[in-house]
Amino acid sequence: MSSDETEAYFTLQSPARELSVIMKIIKDNWEWQDPQISPFSERFNDLEPFCRQTI
Repeated sequence: MSSDETEAYFTLQSPARELSVIMKIIKDNWEWQDPQISPFSERFNDLEPFCRQTI
């Protein structure tokens, strides 16, 4: 989750593991929007998102 708590990432994986993507969800006006596949997570099987603050 982002430091301002308006953005979060999580893994979506199918039971047979043929699909494994990192999803992104955004909070807008205190409401979470529908999750979307992250643009960087459409090519490979991805797991366990990790975010870090850049300086």
